[in-house]
Amino acid sequence: MMPTEIADRMSELGRAGAHNAASALEMMVGDAVTAATPVLHEVHSHDALDALAEMVPDQEWAVLVDAGEDLDGTMLILFPSGARYDYLKGLGSTDGVEDSAYAEMGNILASRFLIGIAEVLNVAARFGPPATAYTVRNAIFESFIACVNHTEPFHILQSGLVVGGDAATVELLYSPGPTTVSLLTRRI
Repeated sequence: MMPTEIADRMSELGRAGAHNAASALEMMVGDAVTAATPVLHEVHSHDALDALAEMVPDQEWAVLVDAGEDLDGTMLILFPSGARYDYLKGLGSTDGVEDSAYAEMGNILASRFLIGIAEVLNVAARFGPPATAYTVRNAIFESFIACVNHTEPFHILQSGLVVGGDAATVELLYSPGPTTVSLLTRRI
């Protein structure tokens, strides 16, 4: 179990990252976006797929981004299924390029989230290229699990971006890497 002081600090960092990502999404879609209060989950690898499915039950588009440098870890951005909200409307016509459009949006949101955290910690962050999946949730969940820090248990910081009142929520999942956890431990 993560010590309370570190868990509190992680939630504080999640708020900074989520607010940063919310303002980026607001600019992209031209609609009001609010950041939900972050929740820190403790997950064991033997039930990680079930835990992720419970955290985000109806997401359809997923974007995976790996972070390095002083701020490490893995981000998973999940867009809701169905036509509850058109996230791509601000991009104009996206016929035939939905994968690329969602990958770019997810990459921007992950970058803004991680930059928000890096700014609070005053560290550098670098991001890998995004990987995108549509409707193959278990495949992207398995990729996410394969990338995360495999201490037992591992931790996932979840924050939602609520778009258009309550029309839809984009889920942000961040699993901090060992360098980030060590940095938090040293700063408390």
